Amino acid sequence: MAAQRISVTVNQDMYEQFEALRMEIGQKRSEAVQEAIRMWVKNLNDVLIAEGCRASREEDLSLAHASKRMASKALSREL
Repeated sequence: MAAQRISVTVNQDMYEQFEALRMEIGQKRSEAVQEAIRMWVKNLNDVLIAEGCRASREEDLSLAHASKRMASKALSREL
């Protein structure tokens, strides 16, 4: 896959922390930024998946309650 060059602006404190940590572990700046982006994308995907599961569960519960109410009404009419 072809690499894309990007430019970002961060505040001085964030830059200094980033530089100190990446130099401490001997990581190139590009590698560190790529890893940060990978982690951000994974985290966001995990959050979105969790939200989707939560919404699906809520929708399933809502449907189950509606079905239960309909079944109760149908049974009460038969009695």
